[in-house]
Amino acid sequence: GLVNGLPNAGAADVFVTRFVSDCVGLSLGADFRCPPGHFCTPGMVNLEDGRCPRGTYSPYYSLANVSQCLMCPRGSYCDTLGATAVTAPCAAGYYCTGGAADEQAGTCDIRSLVCDTPSCEAMHGVAANASCGGTCTAGNYCPEGSYQETPCTAGSYCGDPALGNVSGLCNPGYYCKAGSDSAFGISYNQSACPQGSYCPAGTADPNSCPRGTSSAGRGMVSVDDCLKCEAGYYCPFSEGGNNLDGLTNKKPCTPRYYCPAGSTNASLLCPRGHYCGELTAQPAPCIMGQYQDVIGHTSCKTCFAGAYCPGVETFDSEAGLITDRSDGGAPPCIKGHYCPANTASPIPCSPGTYNPTTHSTNDTACLQCLLGHHCNETGLPAPSGPCSPGFYCPAGTALREPEQYICPRGYGCPEGSAEPEICREGTFSTHPGAHHCTMIVRGFYLKLAGVIDLGWSYAEMNLTNRTEVLAAIADATAQYVCLGSGYAAISVCTNPTRNIMGLCDDGYYCVAGSHTPVPQASLSSGMSYGYAYGDICPVGHRCPSGSGAPIPCSAGLYQGETAKPDCKTIPRGLYATAGDKSVILTCPLGHYCPEGEPTSPIPCPLSTFGNLSSAYALAHCHKCPPGMYCASPGIGLPSGLCGAGFICPTASCTSPTGQRLDSPSTVPCPRGYFCPAGSSRASACPAGTYNTNPNASSLDNCVPCPSGTYCNFEGSGATDQPVTCSAGYYCQVPSTTKTVVSILAALNPPSWGGIATPATTLTKQIGHVTGSPPTFRCPRGFKCPAGTPA
Repeated sequence: GLVNGLPNAGAADVFVTRFVSDCVGLSLGADFRCPPGHFCTPGMVNLEDGRCPRGTYSPYYSLANVSQCLMCPRGSYCDTLGATAVTAPCAAGYYCTGGAADEQAGTCDIRSLVCDTPSCEAMHGVAANASCGGTCTAGNYCPEGSYQETPCTAGSYCGDPALGNVSGLCNPGYYCKAGSDSAFGISYNQSACPQGSYCPAGTADPNSCPRGTSSAGRGMVSVDDCLKCEAGYYCPFSEGGNNLDGLTNKKPCTPRYYCPAGSTNASLLCPRGHYCGELTAQPAPCIMGQYQDVIGHTSCKTCFAGAYCPGVETFDSEAGLITDRSDGGAPPCIKGHYCPANTASPIPCSPGTYNPTTHSTNDTACLQCLLGHHCNETGLPAPSGPCSPGFYCPAGTALREPEQYICPRGYGCPEGSAEPEICREGTFSTHPGAHHCTMIVRGFYLKLAGVIDLGWSYAEMNLTNRTEVLAAIADATAQYVCLGSGYAAISVCTNPTRNIMGLCDDGYYCVAGSHTPVPQASLSSGMSYGYAYGDICPVGHRCPSGSGAPIPCSAGLYQGETAKPDCKTIPRGLYATAGDKSVILTCPLGHYCPEGEPTSPIPCPLSTFGNLSSAYALAHCHKCPPGMYCASPGIGLPSGLCGAGFICPTASCTSPTGQRLDSPSTVPCPRGYFCPAGSSRASACPAGTYNTNPNASSLDNCVPCPSGTYCNFEGSGATDQPVTCSAGYYCQVPSTTKTVVSILAALNPPSWGGIATPATTLTKQIGHVTGSPPTFRCPRGFKCPAGTPA
């Protein structure tokens, strides 16, 4: 038959025989092996007829018989035809023993013969209608994927069928063995907790009442339900469980020990901080004022000095249990307090005192508050802080701003003052509560300490312990008053009494707070109190009476000495720099310095030079000589010679090209002339020569007149051109030579910057100076028309 549903179906007959693992049927390249999830019997036409039944699966090719399909494994189910793998784990609340066709194992593999392996070497039979699992019964539970029922865990119960987990814990007062189907144990035989035992929730086996306890009934849920040996006694013969007789044979607890309810012996020694007499059930805490630092005692001790005993019950309450304190209930007295014997609570040190130590036994440990500090609370371990500014704090002061210790007038009290500090010389304070003394204004001095009023309106200070100072101030009261002005303000006080206060002396300056009219930083009088309150007037400055700082000398003035009230005028020919008015300098070359002139040294103007030091007037600046130039102001000599090819004709040239202040144009050497360096005028080219170019710088620029011509004027080349030689003559070049004396200007300055002119003799070839030169008459046998060169 033909195999339907496969590629190229009908192209060839495919004979499916028994299972052969390595047999592959090929037809036109197609694979016709029996696919996974199927079996192919001989002559089978429709592949659907060979699907592995529900409850089975197969991941293998080429099965030949339904018996070769694998049974779905236990704990799983296979609910589809032709399955190649298991579908899923068995559902929670159910179990699957193998061959399950649904998640609850309600349907199973229906085959009667099953291969043991895929190759089917062995087979076994299956009974008709065989079970493949089922619903989990009460007393058991089945998690997902179960292949058998699991008995309910001991201490729990499983009260319904089809459970995936236990229902809950066994009820209190009952116990549940494994497999219990009720919260009270097995449903047909409820398991109440027996006499002599207790069963909290989730009990698997009853718990026996411990030694020293027992019970008379059933269903107890806690050890606390067990009857205990009476508190204050112990029951040495109580074995626990249902042994009630052991509780009646009790013995009294021994002194020094305590016996809680349920005790079987007297072994608990009384803890420290407690006492235990006869029949003690719980240790009694030592009361206030007592302690006990040794274990196993029947009484407490009186609290000792240096410790406090608040009663151990206080500590037990804080801890929530009976404490065994190493200090026995007598901790050391804390800082800021003292503790005499029998003290229940530390006694705080009073305000104005403090105590930095522990274990103090009496109030002598409370120290007076430190000088300059205050202690404003009880029980302080250290001072509260420094005294406020404007107040002073003797030892033992309680307040930060004690009214009785406000700083008096004439004194200053910075923060932390132990006593008022009298205002030193040069300072004063006019109001009570001054933080610091006020410095006397600069330019003044004040010789007296403890001054209370700089308006010279004296008021008595209120300090009886400063009698000597008060007496000195009282004696000097009249001297504070400005003479002739009564109680005047300092600004209008023109004549204060000098031996007490006044203006700083001439030649000195007094900064704020000065106590002398002649302060000197280098001496002790200027360095009192570690600071120089002024000094002697330095050089380069002036200090008139009442100076608060040295005043620099103005421009044009100087002062080379110290301690001077005024500056001096700078003499003519001298000057001082802006940064140092103590030294005068000689006026430099190229400048002049009039007497007291603020702007000295003044540079000589452009086009001039000044070759004298100590010059003091503009007249000492000379005009630049002809043939030279002066290019900048303030020069001591001319800048140089006039440039070659140019003329510097006057004494005002400012550049080597002949420019002047009144004419910015250059002055070039004209045609027909030559101008060596240093020329103040142009030199004409000699007769017989000419020059047609400007800016000639040398005699070499003058060339002989051309052959056939003559030049009968000096300076030819500007407007006069060479003239044609006369007929009957010939003008041959050169015609002759001429001796020229060249006055070469050279800068060789003497003290006044003049010019030296050494003479130099030159021989110059020239042309003709006349059109009929006698020595150049045309000879016989020749003709010489006009302009004949030879």
